[in-house]
Amino acid sequence: GRTGSNNTANSVETTKIADELGVDGFLIVGPYYNKPTQEGYYQHFKAISECTAKPIILYNVPGRTAANIPPATVARIAKDFKNVVAIKEAAGNVAQVAELFRILPADFTIYSGDDGLLLPFASVGATGVVSVLANIGGEILQDLMNAYESGDVKKAAEINKKMVPLANAMFIETNPIPVKAAVTLVTGIDAGAPRLPLTPMTEGALAKMKGILAENGLI
Repeated sequence: GRTGSNNTANSVETTKIADELGVDGFLIVGPYYNKPTQEGYYQHFKAISECTAKPIILYNVPGRTAANIPPATVARIAKDFKNVVAIKEAAGNVAQVAELFRILPADFTIYSGDDGLLLPFASVGATGVVSVLANIGGEILQDLMNAYESGDVKKAAEINKKMVPLANAMFIETNPIPVKAAVTLVTGIDAGAPRLPLTPMTEGALAKMKGILAENGLI
Protein backbone atom coordinates (compact mmCIF):
# COMPACT_ATOMS: atom_id res chain seq x y z
CA GLY A 1 0.00 0.00 0.00
CA ARG A 2 1.14 3.54 -0.75
CA THR A 3 0.05 5.29 2.43
CA GLY A 4 2.62 8.02 2.98
CA SER A 5 1.78 11.72 2.91
CA ASN A 6 3.22 14.96 4.29
CA ASN A 7 1.07 14.56 7.41
CA THR A 8 2.57 12.04 9.83
CA ALA A 9 -0.62 11.44 11.81
CA ASN A 10 -2.60 10.85 8.61
CA SER A 11 0.10 8.53 7.28
CA VAL A 12 -0.04 6.46 10.47
CA GLU A 13 -3.83 6.25 10.38
CA THR A 14 -3.91 5.27 6.70
CA THR A 15 -1.15 2.71 7.19
CA LYS A 16 -3.05 1.09 10.05
CA ILE A 17 -6.22 0.86 7.96
CA ALA A 18 -4.35 -0.67 5.01
CA ASP A 19 -2.58 -3.09 7.36
CA GLU A 20 -5.91 -4.30 8.72
CA LEU A 21 -7.14 -4.79 5.15
CA GLY A 22 -4.28 -7.22 4.55
CA VAL A 23 -1.72 -5.46 2.35
CA ASP A 24 1.71 -7.09 2.22
CA GLY A 25 3.80 -3.96 2.72
CA PHE A 26 4.04 -0.21 2.29
CA LEU A 27 5.72 2.33 0.03
CA ILE A 28 6.17 5.49 2.09
CA VAL A 29 7.20 8.70 0.35
CA GLY A 30 9.28 11.34 2.09
CA PRO A 31 6.98 14.13 3.25
CA TYR A 32 6.39 16.59 0.41
CA TYR A 33 6.09 20.39 0.57
CA ASN A 34 6.96 20.58 4.30
CA LYS A 35 10.72 20.09 3.73
CA PRO A 36 11.37 18.54 7.17
CA THR A 37 14.64 18.60 9.04
CA GLN A 38 16.58 15.33 9.12
CA GLU A 39 15.18 14.71 12.61
CA GLY A 40 11.74 15.32 11.15
CA TYR A 41 12.29 12.63 8.52
CA TYR A 42 13.48 10.24 11.20
CA GLN A 43 10.48 10.87 13.45
CA HIS A 44 8.06 10.58 10.51
CA PHE A 45 9.34 7.15 9.51
CA LYS A 46 9.65 6.11 13.17
CA ALA A 47 5.94 6.78 13.73
CA ILE A 48 4.92 4.85 10.63
CA SER A 49 7.24 1.91 11.19
CA GLU A 50 6.03 1.52 14.77
CA CYS A 51 2.38 1.27 13.72
CA THR A 52 2.88 -1.84 11.55
CA ALA A 53 4.95 -5.00 11.48
CA LYS A 54 4.74 -5.16 7.68
CA PRO A 55 7.79 -4.27 5.55
CA ILE A 56 8.24 -0.67 4.44
CA ILE A 57 9.98 0.72 1.36
CA LEU A 58 11.14 4.29 1.83
CA TYR A 59 10.56 6.42 -1.29
CA ASN A 60 12.98 9.28 -1.93
CA VAL A 61 11.85 11.48 -4.83
CA PRO A 62 13.06 15.05 -4.31
CA GLY A 63 11.81 16.13 -7.72
CA ARG A 64 8.27 15.71 -6.38
CA THR A 65 8.76 16.34 -2.66
CA ALA A 66 11.12 19.34 -2.90
CA ALA A 67 13.65 17.81 -0.48
CA ASN A 68 16.19 14.99 -0.49
CA ILE A 69 16.56 12.31 2.18
CA PRO A 70 20.34 11.83 2.39
CA PRO A 71 22.00 8.45 2.89
CA ALA A 72 22.95 9.13 6.52
CA THR A 73 19.30 9.62 7.46
CA VAL A 74 18.23 6.53 5.50
CA ALA A 75 20.90 4.50 7.29
CA ARG A 76 19.76 5.79 10.68
CA ILE A 77 16.16 4.81 9.91
CA ALA A 78 17.19 1.39 8.59
CA LYS A 79 19.31 0.70 11.67
CA ASP A 80 16.60 1.56 14.17
CA PHE A 81 13.49 0.20 12.40
CA LYS A 82 13.97 -3.30 11.05
CA ASN A 83 10.75 -3.34 9.03
CA VAL A 84 12.15 -0.52 6.84
CA VAL A 85 13.77 -2.92 4.41
CA ALA A 86 14.33 -1.05 1.15
CA ILE A 87 14.44 2.29 -0.62
CA LYS A 88 13.02 3.43 -3.94
CA GLU A 89 15.74 5.93 -4.81
CA ALA A 90 14.64 8.54 -7.34
CA ALA A 91 17.02 11.42 -6.70
CA GLY A 92 18.77 10.69 -10.00
CA ASN A 93 22.19 10.68 -8.35
CA VAL A 94 24.54 7.74 -8.92
CA ALA A 95 26.94 8.94 -6.23
CA GLN A 96 24.10 8.97 -3.71
CA VAL A 97 23.21 5.37 -4.58
CA ALA A 98 26.86 4.40 -4.13
CA GLU A 99 26.85 6.00 -0.69
CA LEU A 100 23.60 4.25 0.23
CA PHE A 101 25.17 0.91 -0.74
CA ARG A 102 28.28 1.72 1.26
CA ILE A 103 26.57 2.53 4.55
CA LEU A 104 23.33 0.52 4.56
CA PRO A 105 23.08 -3.04 5.93
CA ALA A 106 23.84 -5.79 3.41
CA ASP A 107 20.26 -7.05 3.51
CA PHE A 108 18.76 -3.62 2.78
CA THR A 109 17.54 -3.41 -0.83
CA ILE A 110 18.10 -0.42 -3.09
CA TYR A 111 15.71 0.00 -6.01
CA SER A 112 16.09 2.56 -8.75
CA GLY A 113 13.09 4.86 -8.94
CA ASP A 114 13.88 5.67 -12.58
CA ASP A 115 13.83 3.11 -15.40
CA GLY A 116 16.42 5.04 -17.38
CA LEU A 117 18.92 4.96 -14.50
CA LEU A 118 18.57 1.27 -13.67
CA LEU A 119 21.87 0.24 -15.27
CA PRO A 120 24.11 2.93 -13.74
CA PHE A 121 22.39 2.48 -10.38
CA ALA A 122 22.91 -1.30 -10.59
CA SER A 123 26.62 -0.72 -11.17
CA VAL A 124 26.92 0.86 -7.70
CA GLY A 125 24.63 -1.42 -5.70
CA ALA A 126 20.96 -1.20 -6.73
CA THR A 127 19.30 -4.55 -7.34
CA GLY A 128 16.19 -3.63 -9.30
CA VAL A 129 13.70 -0.93 -10.21
CA VAL A 130 10.25 0.25 -9.18
CA SER A 131 9.16 0.82 -12.73
CA VAL A 132 6.84 2.93 -14.84
CA LEU A 133 7.81 1.25 -18.11
CA ALA A 134 7.03 -2.22 -16.73
CA ASN A 135 3.33 -1.41 -17.00
CA ILE A 136 3.68 -1.89 -20.74
CA GLY A 137 7.10 -3.45 -21.39
CA GLY A 138 8.69 -5.11 -18.40
CA GLU A 139 10.50 -7.76 -20.42
CA ILE A 140 13.20 -5.38 -21.62
CA LEU A 141 13.98 -4.39 -18.02
CA GLN A 142 14.16 -8.05 -17.00
CA ASP A 143 16.48 -8.80 -19.92
CA LEU A 144 18.70 -5.88 -18.93
CA MET A 145 19.02 -7.03 -15.32
CA ASN A 146 19.57 -10.66 -16.33
CA ALA A 147 22.39 -9.62 -18.65
CA TYR A 148 23.98 -7.38 -16.03
CA GLU A 149 23.73 -9.92 -13.23
CA SER A 150 25.22 -12.64 -15.44
CA GLY A 151 28.25 -10.40 -15.97
CA ASP A 152 27.54 -9.48 -19.59
CA VAL A 153 27.80 -5.72 -19.11
CA LYS A 154 28.20 -5.04 -22.83
CA LYS A 155 24.94 -6.85 -23.62
CA ALA A 156 23.25 -4.96 -20.77
CA ALA A 157 24.45 -1.69 -22.29
CA GLU A 158 23.03 -2.66 -25.68
CA ILE A 159 19.66 -3.50 -24.12
CA ASN A 160 19.81 -0.26 -22.13
CA LYS A 161 20.34 1.65 -25.40
CA LYS A 162 16.97 0.34 -26.61
CA MET A 163 15.23 0.69 -23.26
CA VAL A 164 16.03 4.32 -22.46
CA PRO A 165 13.98 5.85 -25.32
CA LEU A 166 11.00 3.76 -24.17
CA ALA A 167 11.51 4.91 -20.60
CA ASN A 168 11.81 8.52 -21.72
CA ALA A 169 8.60 8.19 -23.73
CA MET A 170 6.76 7.59 -20.46
CA PHE A 171 7.83 11.10 -19.41
CA ILE A 172 7.04 13.07 -22.57
CA GLU A 173 4.48 14.73 -20.34
CA THR A 174 4.12 14.49 -16.57
CA ASN A 175 4.02 10.91 -15.29
CA PRO A 176 1.54 9.13 -15.17
CA ILE A 177 -0.18 10.86 -18.09
CA PRO A 178 1.79 9.01 -20.83
CA VAL A 179 1.78 5.57 -19.21
CA LYS A 180 -1.99 5.63 -18.79
CA ALA A 181 -2.35 6.34 -22.49
CA ALA A 182 0.28 3.72 -23.30
CA VAL A 183 -1.49 1.02 -21.29
CA THR A 184 -4.63 1.62 -23.36
CA LEU A 185 -2.65 1.43 -26.61
CA VAL A 186 -0.55 -1.62 -25.73
CA THR A 187 -3.04 -3.80 -23.83
CA GLY A 188 -6.34 -2.73 -25.33
CA ILE A 189 -7.64 -2.18 -21.80
CA ASP A 190 -9.08 1.32 -21.51
CA ALA A 191 -7.09 2.90 -18.68
CA GLY A 192 -9.16 6.06 -18.95
CA ALA A 193 -8.11 9.66 -18.66
CA PRO A 194 -6.11 11.00 -15.71
CA ARG A 195 -7.91 12.95 -13.03
CA LEU A 196 -7.37 16.68 -12.66
CA PRO A 197 -5.04 18.42 -12.18
CA LEU A 198 -3.48 15.98 -14.68
CA THR A 199 -4.87 16.29 -18.19
CA PRO A 200 -4.98 13.95 -21.21
CA MET A 201 -1.95 13.89 -23.51
CA THR A 202 -1.71 16.51 -26.19
CA GLU A 203 -1.98 15.22 -29.77
CA GLY A 204 1.66 16.01 -30.51
CA ALA A 205 2.98 14.15 -27.46
CA LEU A 206 0.66 11.21 -28.12
CA ALA A 207 1.84 10.92 -31.72
CA LYS A 208 5.48 11.00 -30.61
CA MET A 209 4.87 8.29 -27.99
CA LYS A 210 2.99 6.13 -30.49
CA GLY A 211 5.97 6.33 -32.83
CA ILE A 212 8.39 5.13 -30.16
CA LEU A 213 6.04 2.30 -29.11
CA ALA A 214 5.67 1.23 -32.75
CA GLU A 215 9.45 1.31 -33.34
CA ASN A 216 9.82 -1.14 -30.45
CA GLY A 217 7.03 -3.47 -31.56
CA LEU A 218 4.71 -2.69 -28.66
CA ILE A 219 1.88 -1.52 -30.90
